[in-house]
Parts: sequence; structure tokens; C-alpha cells
Amino acid sequence: MDKDTREMLKKVFIYDVIILALSLIPSILFFREYAFIIIVGLGLAEFNFVLNALITSHTIRNKGNAGFHVIGAMVRLGITVSVVAVLFGNDVYNLVAFLTGYSLHYLVIVFYGVKRGKK
Repeated sequence: MDKDTREMLKKVFIYDVIILALSLIPSILFFREYAFIIIVGLGLAEFNFVLNALITSHTIRNKGNAGFHVIGAMVRLGITVSVVAVLFGNDVYNLVAFLTGYSLHYLVIVFYGVKRGKK
């Protein structure tokens, strides 16, 4: 993995921790039973992001082995679907909590991109 990718992953992880800390305060105060699921959603989004960066970096280094990239995407999707199936059962509120945590990671990515674009 190249230096720029490692730097990006490190900064996004730091921003994820900050957003997690900021979102946990209202979660614990108002939605205590869903705080863990929000953490899982954000953590799984971060895990997928890192795994995607590793797979993409590997694919680029090996001159475009697209099969590895596709298999990696299927594995990441399988992991996410498995976690979602275990967490939810039939509880739509758990789904909303998970999607909230998962979406917080994308806010972090947008923030990182905007901040990087200003440099």
C-alpha cells in the first residue's frame, strides 16, 4: 500500500473516532439500547473502507487483476449482509441504528475530501 493511501486511512480513522465520540453522547443519552448498533455500523463501514483500499491497492500493484477485486467486493458484501442479518432479526429500529452508524462513515469521507480539497 502506498504512502498516500496509508495517510488517508489514518486520517479517516481519526475522523471516524471523533464522529463516533460525538455521536455516542446523544446516542447514550436518548437511544441507549441502539448505541452499540451505531458503533457496529460505523465500525463495519470503516472495516469495509480499509478492506477496499487494501484490495484496490493490491489490484493496482498487480496490473489490474479484476477477478481479485470482484471477489473482494463479494466478500465485503457477504460480511456486511451477515452482520446485518444477525443484528436485525425483524427489528426495523436496529436497521435504522445500523444505517445511521454506517452513514456516519460516509460523512467522514465527505469531510475528508472537502478538507483535502482546500489544501
